[in-house]
Order: sequence, then C-alpha cells, then structure tokens
Amino acid sequence: GLGFTLASGGRHQEALPYLDRALLISHRTHGLFHIEQQAILRQLASSLTLSGQPLVAERHVNYMLQVGQHAYGEDDPRLVPLMCAVGDWHAEVGNFDDARRLYRDGARLVEDKLGKNDIAIVRPLRRLAASFTQELAFEANGFIDPHEAAELGISGGASSQHNPRNPRYIDTEGQRALLRALAILKANPDASPQLLIDTLVDTGDWYQTKDDFRKALPFYSQAAQVYLQHAGQDSQAVQDRLAFPVRVYYPVPNAIVRGNKLMPHDTQQAFVQMEFTVTAEGLVKDAKILETDAHNRHASEILSAIRDARFRPKFLNGEPVETVAMSFREVFRIRKRDDEDDPS
Repeated sequence: GLGFTLASGGRHQEALPYLDRALLISHRTHGLFHIEQQAILRQLASSLTLSGQPLVAERHVNYMLQVGQHAYGEDDPRLVPLMCAVGDWHAEVGNFDDARRLYRDGARLVEDKLGKNDIAIVRPLRRLAASFTQELAFEANGFIDPHEAAELGISGGASSQHNPRNPRYIDTEGQRALLRALAILKANPDASPQLLIDTLVDTGDWYQTKDDFRKALPFYSQAAQVYLQHAGQDSQAVQDRLAFPVRVYYPVPNAIVRGNKLMPHDTQQAFVQMEFTVTAEGLVKDAKILETDAHNRHASEILSAIRDARFRPKFLNGEPVETVAMSFREVFRIRKRDDEDDPS
C-alpha cells in the first residue's frame, strides 16, 4: 500500500524498495506464480519505467506473462487481456515490434479457441491499431527503441535524427484491424455499447490522424448515435467520448524534439500558452499566442504546429460542432540560460 501510494504521487524512486519487498513477501508466502502478485508486478514495471529503468522493468513485465501462463496454461483465452497489458507496456517504451507480436498472438489465440468472430478478439485488434499511431507520436517526439538507445549509448532514448513519417502513410494493418473489430461488434447484438462507441471513435481517430476527416466523421457520428441511444439506460450507462475536442495528431515541433535530447540537469522549462478554435471537421483555425516565456523562434514553431494539429471534434445532439476559445499550454524543455537572458 505504501509503494502504491508513493507511486500515485509521482514518487516512483521512493516506491521501488517497498514494492520490491512486497513482491518478495508475496513469493515467500504464496509461491512464485501466485496470480494475485500481478498488481505488484504491474506497478513495479511502471515505476521502474518512469524512473528511467525500462530495461529492468522489462524483466517484471515478462514475468507477468509467465505467471499468467502458469495459472491458466499457455493456450487459454484468459491470457489475452494480460498479453495486451504486456503489449501496452512494450508500446509505451517504444518496443513496437514486441507489442504487435503480443497483440497478434492474442488475436490468434481467441480465433483458435473461441472462433474468428468472438468479441474477445476486439481488444487485441484495437491495441494493434493503436500501436501504429503511438509509434507515430513516439518518433515525432524524437525517441527511439530503448534497446537501440542502449546499444548506441544514447541517454533517455533520444534519437540523433528527427525524421517523422507522414501520418497519411502509416501501416494499413491498423486500419484493417479496426474495421474487422467493428464488423465483429456489429455482428454481435450482445456487444457492449461502450465497446462499440470506443471502437467507432478509435476508427474515426485513425482516419483523422491520416488527415481524412471526410472518412473520420461518419465513424464519429455513429459513435454519437450509439451514445444517444443508450445514455438514458441506467443498466447500460455509457461514456460520451465526443463531449469535447481531443487532439489526435500533433506534428511535434523541432523545439520540443531538441529539448527531449538534452540531459535533464542541462535544461529548464519554457511554455507557450495558446488559444484557438477547433472546427466541426476537427481542424484548427484562429490560433494565437496569449503568453510565453520562450524564445520567439520556439514560440513560432509551436504555434505553427498547433495550426497543423488535428482533433476529434466535439459533438452536440449527435452532430459535430465548432468549439471556440480552446486553450492549450505547451510546456517543454530548453537548454538552461543565464538569468539575464531576454526571452525575446
């Protein structure tokens, strides 16, 4: 409990000794493969990752899967949520190949044991699709795979190159996975309305990321209609994921990428406070800077980036609407400067 409390307060380095000790006591009391240790393993992996030790965290992540296999067997569909959780960790740190292998294996396991149209396959399909947009953001921020970073001796996983790919050309495997997940859900009348909404929104986000709002809007509209149909049913309360604009793509400016490559002790924070309108199509207009302590060049780069960003638009009564006076504060790292330096 103390380890979890410290971690929830962002004090991950302090949490680690308590979590390590809790895991040791669990092993001595219940055995090495007791399934209830999963929560401790997940928090350990998360805290180690956030403390800058992803390669150490990976051992705990792999052990999570071993515990599940020991408890359920290697070909039990109950493993699939755990496989997705492990895949999510790999995606979080940039191991996208490993993450996708787990998602694909999870989907095949459901197919083999429960059939190709079982709802359980939706989760690994959605996570598979999400990994491609995650990778896009990961690369755009100037990061690389932690294994590659360790081999190259690069601190913090920062890449020496910044060559973000065009989002219009991300792998279509993700698109196929989402469309298949939707087909499965629509063929199953007992499917959760929330799961259908989430999958429709994911599909809309996919096309919006690819700068194709004409294809994105019909999926958002379908999600809005499902929400309106079920929002009043107490037995099937659903979450409205279209109640406010959400940014789905952001062409990360060089000012932020350069800051990500600096050692933390050589940096200080800067900010740019902006205001803009998100149109009914999810595009940005009328963007302006309200306040900043950054250099003019950095502020200009960030303003240009937000103008090219793409959002999931807000829906009202089932229809997309424009949202004015959206506020966004970009906080980023810059090289430390002398106190007398003038930001302008």
